Parts: sequence; C-alpha cells; structure tokens
Amino acid sequence: MDYLDESESPCLVTLKKLISKDQLQPALAFIASSFRGLSLAPAKIQGRLPITNDVDIIDNFVSGLDGAAMTKYKKKMEDVLRKNPDWQHVCKISAALNGE
Repeated sequence: MDYLDESESPCLVTLKKLISKDQLQPALAFIASSFRGLSLAPAKIQGRLPITNDVDIIDNFVSGLDGAAMTKYKKKMEDVLRKNPDWQHVCKISAALNGE
C-alpha cells in the first residue's frame, strides 16, 4: 500500500489505516466464506424459477447459517422473514404446490 499517495485523497489515508489492521483480513475472509450464499441468492431468485424453487433457495440459505458465529445472523434472517406477511403467504403457496 506504499504506492498510494495519501496527499491525493483523504479516503486513501482511511483505506491505509483499515488495511493495516490485523483483524481486517480474517474478518473479510469470514464474511466471504459465511455470506457467499447471500450474494448468489438474489440472482437465482430473479430468474424465471418456480416459486417453490425460490422458497427452497431462501430456506437453504437460512439453514446454511450454522455454527456459533452465525447464530445471530440466522436469528436476524428468521426474524425478518417471520415479520414479512407476504413471505408467509409465499411459503403456504409453495407448500401447496409441493403437495404438502
């Protein structure tokens, strides 16, 4: 990071400080490995898939949030889905289409 001239931009000063922190690389690795499915889910859902596939994609993402480090994120996602009345309707329709 020595090749970036701090006099060019205040954001470069901030960037250098962030990159020099020891916790940054492990934190970014955790985010990349833990939330990769989240970044892929919208693209899958925006395709022309049956509603049952959309529900499965979301359910698989939420159930994939395993482990102690992911507990708070899983609870948050479950809370968001539970509070969304449309999601409950979508799940019921999907279950009916699946013959459940």
